[in-house]
Amino acid sequence: MTDTTAIDVRVEPERTLAAEILAIVKAPGWAIQTDAHAEQIGALLVATKQRYNVLADFKKEILGPFQNAIRNANAAFARGLDPLQELERALKVAINVFEAKREAERLEAMKRAEVVPPPPPKLAGITQRVERRFRIVDPDRVPKQFCSPDEAKIKEHLRNGGIEAIPGVEFYDEVIKVVR
Repeated sequence: MTDTTAIDVRVEPERTLAAEILAIVKAPGWAIQTDAHAEQIGALLVATKQRYNVLADFKKEILGPFQNAIRNANAAFARGLDPLQELERALKVAINVFEAKREAERLEAMKRAEVVPPPPPKLAGITQRVERRFRIVDPDRVPKQFCSPDEAKIKEHLRNGGIEAIPGVEFYDEVIKVVR
């Protein structure tokens, strides 16, 4: 377990301050009443964002070396894991081909009423299961309840200046507060 005292010393005052102000802001009936009050709240918002950025930068400073180490370790392990995974897939394909060939021979021998060869041997440590899978062969025939709009494509359409209507999609403007 890592000692987080240095982190706690920086985090706890921020957490406490945010919790106290948030309790006021979320209190029933609380609202900005005047222009002067709105200016004060705007200044508080800017200060809050600055405090957030300072703490986020501190987090990056603390975690950056660990994240780099994790990234490097993952890359190092991938050099061994990826080929092993590829080998595993290739061996499974080879076994499946062998078993299919043996089964075809067995079925053919049964048709000719010859001596039926035994099924392929059970290989130690290898089991199999059947999973139900699917592939789309005719997208136009898929019932509507199994389709969903592609939000990424709609967002891309907007980013590219698309202004024409899309049936079933409502476009609207939303004001987003940006604090720098």
